[in-house]
Amino acid sequence: MRKESPGWFLKRARAFTLIELLVVIAIIGILASLLLPALGRTRQRAYATSCLSNMRQWGIAFMMYSDDYDDFFPYEGQGGADMCSGFQLNAWFNVVPPYIGQQSLCTLYQQGRPPTSRTKGIWTCQSAKQLDITPTLSKPYFMVNFNSRMDPNGPPQFKRSELKSPAATILLCDGGENEFPSTTGSHAPPRHTGVANFVLCDGHAEPIKFEEYCRSPFDAIGFKLACPINISSDNGTTSGDWRAGIKWHWFPYPGAPT
Repeated sequence: MRKESPGWFLKRARAFTLIELLVVIAIIGILASLLLPALGRTRQRAYATSCLSNMRQWGIAFMMYSDDYDDFFPYEGQGGADMCSGFQLNAWFNVVPPYIGQQSLCTLYQQGRPPTSRTKGIWTCQSAKQLDITPTLSKPYFMVNFNSRMDPNGPPQFKRSELKSPAATILLCDGGENEFPSTTGSHAPPRHTGVANFVLCDGHAEPIKFEEYCRSPFDAIGFKLACPINISSDNGTTSGDWRAGIKWHWFPYPGAPT
């Protein structure tokens, strides 16, 4: 009778059949389909946390600026204009950053280092949708926006002491990923799973749901979300923004100039 070596037996015992191999591959595929969405959600939560941390820094910077300028908020700035000339030099994106040891946006652009979604820092939201963009001095790219209702058209500027409810009034928010440094209403995109990050006028930062801050009948840019009907007519009106039941405000007080 022929004897077979132990080595031959072990080799046979370790071998996989085709069916077993296919079963293993199927199990790996199922596990991947379960784990990858969870990993994606974890990554987005990390991006949202990082963005909120940046907003907290902005809140500190704005409060320090207002402390130095008799409670006034800075100029909102203008979209599509050279950010290193004229009134743009006095806009929030140039005068506020130095209060927390950051360079002005004008300086960053002049150095060839414009913030994008691929960079890191207080200007950046890693959940931003536009990944391939080349900003210029005359056509910048903002992922953070100042509340345009905090800087009315014309010479007047608002002061913190004028605010009716600073802790519930918007100062800064997730931006529309375009050339405009300020925004309002539906143009603050809910990049963080239906939520946007905000700085309120008392300096604290907070995530707010889209349906609680939207003030326009139009869809948010880049997001197929419509504002709730009960506040869809409030865009541009202080009376609507301050009526009963509205928690978060874009205007500093009822009857404020636009």
